[in-house]
Amino acid sequence: MSNSGRKTWLFQKYSSIALIPLVSYFLVKILQLSSMTYEQIVSETSSLWFLVLVLIFAVIGLLHMRLGLHEVIEDYVHSDLVKKLSFIAINLFVAAILGVVSLSVILICIK
Repeated sequence: MSNSGRKTWLFQKYSSIALIPLVSYFLVKILQLSSMTYEQIVSETSSLWFLVLVLIFAVIGLLHMRLGLHEVIEDYVHSDLVKKLSFIAINLFVAAILGVVSLSVILICIK
């Protein structure tokens, strides 16, 4: 396995392991939030702990998704032009989502 391939595989492995408790936490949190009032939900989701976890989840999840999509495209798309355009589209999508999440967290912290 090449060094680049090994790094990719290790990141995919460790990021998927890191996502398991984060997804579990957010599933439980969503169930808890469903029985709260609006004011309770706002105070709960405005806590620094919750916002940090959302940011960590977004970063790890988006990077995991990006790397997985790159691997699939690399394996199954044979046209160089389509590969390049797909990689650009994926990178733009990930950057846009990460920007929106980061901006949202910053605005919530400021408020």
